[in-house]
Amino acid sequence: MRFSVLHIEENGKDARLVERILVMHFPDVEVHHVNNLKDFIQFIESTPPDIIISDYGLASHSGEIFLKTCRIEIPEAPFIFLTNSSVAAIRSKLLSDGAKEVLNKMEVERLPEVVENALLQIHVNEEANILTTILTQISDPIIIRNNYGFITHVSDIACLQLGKGSADLVGSRDVKVPVDFRPIKDNKGNTIGEIGHLRVGSTQMKKYEMN
Repeated sequence: MRFSVLHIEENGKDARLVERILVMHFPDVEVHHVNNLKDFIQFIESTPPDIIISDYGLASHSGEIFLKTCRIEIPEAPFIFLTNSSVAAIRSKLLSDGAKEVLNKMEVERLPEVVENALLQIHVNEEANILTTILTQISDPIIIRNNYGFITHVSDIACLQLGKGSADLVGSRDVKVPVDFRPIKDNKGNTIGEIGHLRVGSTQMKKYEMN
Protein backbone atom coordinates (compact mmCIF):
# COMPACT_ATOMS: atom_id res chain seq x y z
CA MET A 1 0.00 0.00 0.00
CA ARG A 2 1.42 3.36 -1.03
CA PHE A 3 1.20 6.11 1.57
CA SER A 4 3.03 9.25 2.63
CA VAL A 5 4.44 10.33 5.98
CA LEU A 6 5.40 13.86 6.98
CA HIS A 7 7.99 13.88 9.77
CA ILE A 8 8.43 17.05 11.84
CA GLU A 9 11.91 16.88 13.34
CA GLU A 10 14.76 19.35 13.95
CA ASN A 11 17.40 16.67 14.56
CA GLY A 12 18.69 15.47 11.20
CA LYS A 13 20.10 12.24 12.64
CA ASP A 14 16.77 11.31 14.20
CA ALA A 15 14.96 12.18 10.97
CA ARG A 16 17.21 9.86 8.95
CA LEU A 17 16.77 7.06 11.50
CA VAL A 18 12.97 7.29 11.35
CA GLU A 19 13.04 7.29 7.55
CA ARG A 20 15.23 4.17 7.47
CA ILE A 21 12.92 2.35 9.88
CA LEU A 22 9.81 3.26 7.92
CA VAL A 23 11.28 2.33 4.53
CA MET A 24 12.52 -0.97 5.96
CA HIS A 25 9.04 -1.95 7.13
CA PHE A 26 6.99 -0.20 4.43
CA PRO A 27 8.83 -0.28 1.06
CA ASP A 28 6.14 1.81 -0.67
CA VAL A 29 6.18 4.66 1.86
CA GLU A 30 7.15 8.20 0.91
CA VAL A 31 8.77 10.05 3.82
CA HIS A 32 8.99 13.85 3.81
CA HIS A 33 10.66 16.05 6.39
CA VAL A 34 10.08 19.57 7.73
CA ASN A 35 11.52 21.28 10.80
CA ASN A 36 9.37 24.38 11.30
CA LEU A 37 5.74 25.48 11.38
CA LYS A 38 5.86 27.56 8.20
CA ASP A 39 7.12 24.67 6.07
CA PHE A 40 4.67 22.33 7.78
CA ILE A 41 1.67 24.48 6.87
CA GLN A 42 2.88 24.93 3.30
CA PHE A 43 3.38 21.19 2.92
CA ILE A 44 0.01 20.06 4.25
CA GLU A 45 -1.77 22.68 2.15
CA SER A 46 -0.06 21.58 -1.06
CA THR A 47 0.46 17.85 -0.47
CA PRO A 48 -1.56 16.52 2.49
CA PRO A 49 0.24 13.48 3.94
CA ASP A 50 -1.50 10.30 5.06
CA ILE A 51 0.27 10.21 8.44
CA ILE A 52 2.17 12.80 10.49
CA ILE A 53 4.98 12.01 12.92
CA SER A 54 6.26 14.83 15.11
CA ASP A 55 8.73 15.60 17.84
CA TYR A 56 7.18 17.38 20.82
CA GLY A 57 9.98 19.53 22.20
CA LEU A 58 10.83 21.59 19.14
CA ALA A 59 12.85 24.76 19.59
CA SER A 60 10.60 26.96 17.45
CA HIS A 61 7.15 25.75 18.51
CA SER A 62 5.61 23.18 20.82
CA GLY A 63 4.45 19.99 19.16
CA GLU A 64 0.95 20.87 20.33
CA ILE A 65 0.82 23.70 17.78
CA PHE A 66 1.49 21.23 14.98
CA LEU A 67 -1.17 18.87 16.33
CA LYS A 68 -3.78 21.63 16.57
CA THR A 69 -2.95 22.82 13.06
CA CYS A 70 -3.29 19.28 11.75
CA ARG A 71 -6.67 18.82 13.43
CA ILE A 72 -7.91 21.96 11.66
CA GLU A 73 -6.37 21.45 8.22
CA ILE A 74 -6.36 17.65 7.78
CA PRO A 75 -8.28 16.15 10.73
CA GLU A 76 -8.41 12.72 9.10
CA ALA A 77 -4.59 12.30 9.21
CA PRO A 78 -3.33 10.25 12.20
CA PHE A 79 -0.81 12.29 14.23
CA ILE A 80 1.95 10.40 16.08
CA PHE A 81 4.37 11.98 18.55
CA LEU A 82 7.92 10.60 18.75
CA THR A 83 9.84 12.60 21.31
CA ASN A 84 12.56 12.75 23.95
CA SER A 85 10.16 14.55 26.28
CA SER A 86 8.69 12.75 29.27
CA VAL A 87 5.82 10.79 27.74
CA ALA A 88 4.17 10.15 31.10
CA ALA A 89 3.73 13.89 31.67
CA ILE A 90 2.16 14.71 28.28
CA ARG A 91 0.60 11.53 26.89
CA SER A 92 -2.89 11.83 28.37
CA LYS A 93 -3.41 15.42 27.24
CA LEU A 94 -2.04 14.84 23.74
CA LEU A 95 -4.25 11.80 23.21
CA SER A 96 -7.29 13.76 24.37
CA ASP A 97 -6.31 16.52 21.92
CA GLY A 98 -6.39 14.05 19.05
CA ALA A 99 -2.96 12.42 18.81
CA LYS A 100 -2.96 8.81 17.62
CA GLU A 101 -0.07 7.77 19.88
CA VAL A 102 2.78 9.27 21.91
CA LEU A 103 6.12 7.43 21.90
CA ASN A 104 9.45 8.18 23.48
CA LYS A 105 12.35 8.05 21.02
CA MET A 106 13.73 5.17 23.09
CA GLU A 107 10.64 3.24 21.90
CA VAL A 108 11.29 3.90 18.21
CA GLU A 109 11.14 0.15 17.51
CA ARG A 110 7.38 0.39 18.19
CA LEU A 111 6.90 2.98 15.46
CA PRO A 112 6.13 0.49 12.62
CA GLU A 113 3.40 -1.10 14.74
CA VAL A 114 1.84 2.28 15.49
CA VAL A 115 2.02 3.29 11.82
CA GLU A 116 0.42 -0.03 10.84
CA ASN A 117 -2.48 0.70 13.21
CA ALA A 118 -2.77 4.20 11.77
CA LEU A 119 -2.97 2.77 8.25
CA LEU A 120 -5.75 0.45 9.39
CA GLN A 121 -7.60 3.46 10.82
CA ILE A 122 -7.22 5.30 7.51
CA HIS A 123 -8.47 2.28 5.57
CA VAL A 124 -11.51 1.81 7.80
CA ASN A 125 -12.40 5.51 7.62
CA GLU A 126 -12.02 5.62 3.84
CA GLU A 127 -14.08 2.47 3.43
CA ALA A 128 -16.86 3.84 5.62
CA ASN A 129 -16.92 7.14 3.72
CA ILE A 130 -16.97 5.46 0.32
CA LEU A 131 -19.69 3.00 1.24
CA THR A 132 -21.84 5.65 2.90
CA THR A 133 -21.53 7.82 -0.20
CA ILE A 134 -22.50 4.92 -2.45
CA LEU A 135 -25.63 4.10 -0.48
CA THR A 136 -26.79 7.71 -0.17
CA GLN A 137 -26.45 8.37 -3.90
CA ILE A 138 -28.31 5.37 -5.28
CA SER A 139 -31.84 4.02 -5.05
CA ASP A 140 -31.14 0.51 -6.35
CA PRO A 141 -31.21 -2.86 -4.55
CA ILE A 142 -27.55 -2.85 -3.53
CA ILE A 143 -25.55 -5.18 -1.30
CA ILE A 144 -21.96 -4.44 -0.25
CA ARG A 145 -19.58 -7.02 1.14
CA ASN A 146 -16.01 -6.81 2.41
CA ASN A 147 -12.93 -8.59 1.10
CA TYR A 148 -13.77 -11.60 3.26
CA GLY A 149 -17.17 -12.04 1.65
CA PHE A 150 -19.25 -10.81 4.59
CA ILE A 151 -22.12 -8.41 3.90
CA THR A 152 -21.47 -5.02 5.50
CA HIS A 153 -24.12 -2.72 3.98
CA VAL A 154 -27.55 -3.25 2.41
CA SER A 155 -29.63 -0.53 0.77
CA ASP A 156 -33.19 0.03 1.97
CA ILE A 157 -34.69 -1.09 -1.34
CA ALA A 158 -32.67 -4.33 -1.24
CA CYS A 159 -34.03 -5.02 2.24
CA LEU A 160 -37.54 -4.31 0.98
CA GLN A 161 -37.19 -6.65 -1.99
CA LEU A 162 -35.66 -9.39 0.14
CA GLY A 163 -38.23 -8.95 2.88
CA LYS A 164 -35.54 -8.76 5.54
CA GLY A 165 -34.07 -6.08 7.75
CA SER A 166 -30.50 -4.86 7.47
CA ALA A 167 -29.66 -6.48 10.82
CA ASP A 168 -30.70 -9.88 9.41
CA LEU A 169 -28.39 -9.55 6.41
CA VAL A 170 -25.29 -7.74 7.68
CA GLY A 171 -22.64 -10.23 8.77
CA SER A 172 -23.93 -13.05 6.58
CA ARG A 173 -22.29 -14.31 3.40
CA ASP A 174 -25.24 -15.26 1.21
CA VAL A 175 -28.67 -13.79 0.50
CA LYS A 176 -29.64 -16.87 -1.56
CA VAL A 177 -30.45 -14.80 -4.64
CA PRO A 178 -28.32 -13.91 -7.67
CA VAL A 179 -26.19 -10.80 -7.14
CA ASP A 180 -23.86 -9.24 -9.70
CA PHE A 181 -20.78 -8.12 -7.76
CA ARG A 182 -17.95 -5.86 -8.87
CA PRO A 183 -14.92 -4.51 -6.96
CA ILE A 184 -14.97 -1.27 -4.96
CA LYS A 185 -11.69 0.68 -5.06
CA ASP A 186 -10.45 3.34 -2.66
CA ASN A 187 -8.72 6.50 -3.87
CA LYS A 188 -5.38 4.66 -4.06
CA GLY A 189 -6.72 1.83 -6.21
CA ASN A 190 -6.90 -0.75 -3.42
CA THR A 191 -9.88 -3.13 -3.45
CA ILE A 192 -11.85 -2.58 -0.24
CA GLY A 193 -14.84 -4.79 -1.01
CA GLU A 194 -17.50 -5.53 -3.60
CA ILE A 195 -20.79 -3.91 -4.53
CA GLY A 196 -23.58 -6.10 -5.82
CA HIS A 197 -26.86 -5.42 -7.59
CA LEU A 198 -29.77 -7.81 -7.02
CA ARG A 199 -31.04 -9.45 -10.20
CA VAL A 200 -34.63 -8.55 -9.46
CA GLY A 201 -36.08 -10.15 -12.57
CA SER A 202 -34.32 -13.50 -12.27
CA THR A 203 -36.12 -16.82 -11.78
CA GLN A 204 -34.32 -17.35 -8.47
CA MET A 205 -35.36 -13.90 -7.27
CA LYS A 206 -39.01 -14.57 -8.15
CA LYS A 207 -38.90 -17.86 -6.23
CA TYR A 208 -37.36 -16.06 -3.28
CA GLU A 209 -40.05 -13.37 -3.39
CA MET A 210 -42.80 -16.03 -3.47
CA ASN A 211 -41.34 -17.61 -0.34
